Amino acid sequence: MPGERILIVDDEKVLRTSLNLELTDEGYEVHEADSGETALAAAAEFCPHVVLLDLRLPGMDGLSVLAALKAADDTTAVI
Repeated sequence: MPGERILIVDDEKVLRTSLNLELTDEGYEVHEADSGETALAAAAEFCPHVVLLDLRLPGMDGLSVLAALKAADDTTAVI
């Protein structure tokens, strides 16, 4: 639904950028993070409705990020 907030978490800049452009064009508010630690900080500030989460990330892996996101707010949808 346009107007909702989406956080893209991936260490591949090209993928983040292309998803950001497409989702922004569709009317979503989009933020990006390139690591698990950055994602958690962004989620706390940005309060996304949906998180597009890569499993393989530098530092903190995607499953650890998922657990932390759900512990902070279990209503956030994580894909």
